[in-house]
Amino acid sequence: MKKILNRTFLKLLAIAAMTCDHAALAFLSSDSVLYYLMRGFGRITAPIMAFFIAEGFRHTKSRIKYLSRLGAFALISQPFYFMLVFSRIPNNTFEFVTNLNVMFTFCSSLAILIIYENHKFTIWLKVVLIGICLVFSDICDWSYIIPAWTLAFRIFRNKPLQRYIVFIIISILLPLQKYLPQFDNFQEYSYFFAVLLAIIPISLYNGKKCAARHGGKYLSKWGFYIYYPLHIGLIILIKRAVG
Repeated sequence: MKKILNRTFLKLLAIAAMTCDHAALAFLSSDSVLYYLMRGFGRITAPIMAFFIAEGFRHTKSRIKYLSRLGAFALISQPFYFMLVFSRIPNNTFEFVTNLNVMFTFCSSLAILIIYENHKFTIWLKVVLIGICLVFSDICDWSYIIPAWTLAFRIFRNKPLQRYIVFIIISILLPLQKYLPQFDNFQEYSYFFAVLLAIIPISLYNGKKCAARHGGKYLSKWGFYIYYPLHIGLIILIKRAVG
């Protein structure tokens, strides 16, 4: 299979899917077909970004700076995320800090990779630290599903078949365990399993940064971080204006 998609295209695809997902959440009725389709399309964003967390971990010059960058945008995004999901300000601090946005989940995923690759840590220390990260992920958007994907992408980075088999297993079993009990029936949440479609663009990734010579590097490094809180803020403003 010819690999034809570069990093910029995949991140733009992830951004488009995320925008559709959040627009559906903000403006559409949950029992409409369009809501189902747009949220299904939006499911491909998280696995694509988990894949790039694993890729970024391998290529970054400073993993601590990478983690700090994620953490900074996670903090910036949190008020916007809470308002999007709950359509109100938090009732108290506990509610605010126990419903964290997906940038925090990416932080946890990156921290797990740093711990996993640290040869100075004993196996038991790694287990404990990774366990702490997973517990933290459980109060974040997507919970421990994204860290599981990210670790799988890292461990099986040179074994595509095993990577996608593990990805499929994670994508089916963990959501059933974590999220399905929160819904009245399977159909109500079945759109989640559109995450499996992310296999297609990821498998077509050619490892190149971008097609454009100018501006591509900036978009590749900062575009998703900036766009995440920005587009949520715009959706909130539009919803208030039309509501």
